[in-house]
Amino acid sequence: GYTTSVYDYNNWGRRFFPSMNEIKNYDILHFISGTGLRKFIYAIFIKYYYKKIIIVHFVGSDVTRLKTRRIFDQLNWILAINSAHRVFCVSSWLTEEIKSYCNAETFPLFFQKFNYKPKRMPEKFTILSYIPLSRPDFYGETYVQGLIENNPDINFIILGSNKLKSYPNVETHSINYNINMFQYYNRTSLLLRLTEHDGLSNMVLEALSLDRNVIWTYKFPFVQTVKRDLNQIQNTINQLRNEKINIGASKWIKKNFVYESLVDQLELLYKNPKIKIKPLRVS
Repeated sequence: GYTTSVYDYNNWGRRFFPSMNEIKNYDILHFISGTGLRKFIYAIFIKYYYKKIIIVHFVGSDVTRLKTRRIFDQLNWILAINSAHRVFCVSSWLTEEIKSYCNAETFPLFFQKFNYKPKRMPEKFTILSYIPLSRPDFYGETYVQGLIENNPDINFIILGSNKLKSYPNVETHSINYNINMFQYYNRTSLLLRLTEHDGLSNMVLEALSLDRNVIWTYKFPFVQTVKRDLNQIQNTINQLRNEKINIGASKWIKKNFVYESLVDQLELLYKNPKIKIKPLRVS
């Protein structure tokens, strides 16, 4: 029953008057990525002249970007987000990381219903990892390559980059945002996510919803947490090779990440931006 539009922050906001004209008929602006609102004059105009509700959601790399800006750009951005009615982060660690810049709260975002039924693990131990063409080292390409070379008996599925496709135990696939990712999870024993910095990874949620084992550089329920250290990662993989399923993971995800509840909370937030958001318990 609501009229919504989506604007890409890489395009919206470049020119003041055209940008303001595009949003003048909307009541609420929800910036999913803090990068979308980084100019103080925009925030002031939207809030006090247009009298719109402004909600900002930090999702991951935008936190890093804020922390590494030059002083003037950073100050402009800080003033802008502190003009919003509410500022959220999708994970508790991002909220902690950004607390010296603004008064943020934790509000996880996810974009699908986790109603898939877990299937049996594949007969051959298979590792899935996401390594995009841009910033491959940020996603741990060096460590994944080392694991591929050290474990010729393990199958690897790499999404994104095809740089490692020459190895006989590797298959690569380009990124298609319209594809059903669960076709890959069903063929996977373990999701390997070795990000240098991260928000709330939807790949982690998706893999856990199918009782798959997950190795990640962040502490999270039903996840094996590692540092970006090849020996530690290898030892953790060795421990998980005989695990049939990640017992309890799917049940926990489906209890705590309910899509209908998310939509209800968003609707209540849009109606009353002062409403208290129910915290997610991740223990």
